[in-house]
Amino acid sequence: MKYDLTNIDLCNSQYFRGHHLPVVQVLVDENTTYKDVKLALLDTYSSIDHLEDIDTEAYVEAVNAFFENFTSLDYVPDSFCDIGSAEENEEHDVYMYFVIETVEED
Repeated sequence: MKYDLTNIDLCNSQYFRGHHLPVVQVLVDENTTYKDVKLALLDTYSSIDHLEDIDTEAYVEAVNAFFENFTSLDYVPDSFCDIGSAEENEEHDVYMYFVIETVEED
């Protein structure tokens, strides 16, 4: 089993239109680093929608592959800087959305 993880959106849950593939979301704010996103993805694999029998090892490999070419995981993306703090966004939390696609192995 092999998965491909793709970031598809950064928005409030009211604006997310969903996806036909399984989706995992990570809560972000102006202080969230890529390392925080990665750790949240690894922490939330058991609650992923539409994948009841997720292959944990394949999911972890997909998360690691997504971040393998990042220069620094301690970096806060520019797109997060305008979000504000978690306290400021309490009613309008912002999430980074990822889809998980099962891909054929070679």
